[in-house]
Amino acid sequence: MQNKKIYIKEIVKKFNKNRINYILIGRQAVVLYGLPVTSFDYDFWIKPTDREKTFEVLLKEDFEPSSKIKDKKPIVFFIKDIYKIDVFFVNGFGNLLFDDCFKRANIFKEKDFSIRVISIDDLIELKKFRGTELQKDKEDIEFLKNLKKQNEKFNKKRKTGN
Repeated sequence: MQNKKIYIKEIVKKFNKNRINYILIGRQAVVLYGLPVTSFDYDFWIKPTDREKTFEVLLKEDFEPSSKIKDKKPIVFFIKDIYKIDVFFVNGFGNLLFDDCFKRANIFKEKDFSIRVISIDDLIELKKFRGTELQKDKEDIEFLKNLKKQNEKFNKKRKTGN
């Protein structure tokens, strides 16, 4: 069995190759921003018009979906061995619209690999939108707010030269 992160990278490469409009959201996004925690699933927000392409990519990789493509469910879980990918086929979460978040997303690059990750501000809003009182969401929001403050201080120093 492949290393989990390497395998997920291959899935993301296939998303990119097939021009699937996606954004990595959830705790894996927080991990990419630097929070030293572990998360066992990957959450992708995918434009609903890319539903068929997404199913095609994941089914070719032998993932089992929680529902059929024709069911048009807004959330579909794809499972294969130890891998779990949660896909949200929705145009928005409250005031957060996919197209706006897609434009604001950050692209993390590494050699021949790139992944689109929800922006810090949008991730904070998404975590708040969930309306859960989960401790991990509170920790994630706190981490992201502190990171945002650090980035603002750093950018201010860069602009002023101090």
